[in-house]
Amino acid sequence: MHPSSQSSQVPLILVVDDEPLVRKMLTIMLQRAGYRIETAVNGQEALDKIESLHPNLITLDQMMPDLTGEEVRERMAQDSKMRDIPIIFVSAVVDEVRERQVNITDADPIRFMGKPFDRDLLLGYVEELLNWKPRPN
Repeated sequence: MHPSSQSSQVPLILVVDDEPLVRKMLTIMLQRAGYRIETAVNGQEALDKIESLHPNLITLDQMMPDLTGEEVRERMAQDSKMRDIPIIFVSAVVDEVRERQVNITDADPIRFMGKPFDRDLLLGYVEELLNWKPRPN
C-alpha cells in the first residue's frame, strides 16, 4: 500500500527515540517515502502521543532513559486501543535484535532492526506492518 495524497489516508508513523540524530534520520527517510510523521523523545511522551494520535505504526527505540521500548510495548498491550498498533523496535544491540527476530511470527505486528538501520529493510517492514491485520478474537 502506497500512501495516497489525501493526508487523512496517509499513514501516521510515530518515531520514538531519545537520540535527536536518529529521530531526524528516521523522520526524513519515512517522510520521503510519503508518510506523515510525529516524534517522541521518551517512553512516556510516546504513550501520551499513542493515546492521543493513534498512529498506524511506531518505530520504537529499545533503550531510553525513562521507559524502555519493551516497557512501552507492555503498557500498550494492556490497552485495547493500543495493543494492535504495529511496532518496529530499533536497537543498537544487534545481537538482541537477531535473537528477538527469530521468535517473531507473521502473526505478530512487531519487527526488530539494528542501528545503524538499513533504509530498504526499514521501508519493507513499514509496508509489511501497515498491511498487517489483527487476528479476530
